[in-house]
Amino acid sequence: MMRKGKEIILNVLANNIHLKHPGGMRYLYYCMRLFTLLLCISCNNSKTYRTLVEDFPKMETLLEFNIHECDTLYNLYDLSSTGDYLICAEKKRDYFFTLFDKDFNKVCSFARKGRGANEYIAPAFYGQYTKLQDTLLRLLIFDRALNRLDEISIDVKNGCTNNIASILKLEDHIPLRTIFLPNTEGCIGVTDYNNCKIYYANSNFSNFTTVNPSIDIEDKASSYPFSQNISCINEDGMRMAVAYYNFPVLDIYSSNGELVKNILLNNQYIKPNKINEDNMSDYFYKIIDYDNKIFSLYNNPQHDAISHILVFDWDGNPIVDYTINRATAFTIFDNKIITINENSDNSMCSVYEF
Repeated sequence: MMRKGKEIILNVLANNIHLKHPGGMRYLYYCMRLFTLLLCISCNNSKTYRTLVEDFPKMETLLEFNIHECDTLYNLYDLSSTGDYLICAEKKRDYFFTLFDKDFNKVCSFARKGRGANEYIAPAFYGQYTKLQDTLLRLLIFDRALNRLDEISIDVKNGCTNNIASILKLEDHIPLRTIFLPNTEGCIGVTDYNNCKIYYANSNFSNFTTVNPSIDIEDKASSYPFSQNISCINEDGMRMAVAYYNFPVLDIYSSNGELVKNILLNNQYIKPNKINEDNMSDYFYKIIDYDNKIFSLYNNPQHDAISHILVFDWDGNPIVDYTINRATAFTIFDNKIITINENSDNSMCSVYEF
């Protein structure tokens, strides 16, 4: 459509110049040059949100310390932090989550597996919690299999008792991958089907709007395997970061779904139509908000012995690249990076000071 419009404009310019300026092909040449320049400026302005990141202002290799307190958690697959407590997510256990204190003493387990009342099939914790007292926590747990968001209150002091209250039940809604409630007025997150669109909605989901991802992925079921992503929100809930497993891409969105920054790492642009199940590579494994910055676990497929913790500010500017041993998950707990090691021969988890 743009090409056709450009041809029409150039034809009009040519006709006008020929009528008004006999032998005025020089005028046509300069007009075409001017039009092309304006068109390029317009296109560039529409892409000002895109950034190519090849280097970081600071690069540092961190020293690893093995910890053995998690070695008995054979099915450990994720780590999260609530400030004073570490949350370990496990598979094939009666409870999905186990709470540890700063000395790595087990405090309690919660989110019982099952299909009954107050039980879970595929729960996820996205770092949303409220610390009411020193020993009282409120966590938001989203069960992706049930499309249900619960608030779990945990009283660590009194035997780790917990109460569960459902905030949202969206059984008939399209599947959601993540859901963040930055305030009482609305929420933002990512859908969990086809090309995994970005969405924003009001608090009861009566108004629900989706936005296509920055990557040009077709909106069909066969796109789902390589469209999956991970996300987090910043402290004030005004922005959400989205990173992709199968693309070296990290996006930052406003709370109303507007793309603020599209970050391409190492100048790699991978066309979605070139990806299939045989050649998919994993890049981003997890992202979190810490100290009002984006911390991301990034694995370069060309270097299978190491991982990177890439840190950005919420405007998408690169800050630091930490090199660590190969990891599959991480969090920041007690001002230290804690990882789940890909190779657990020495220990299931490691600690890095930064």
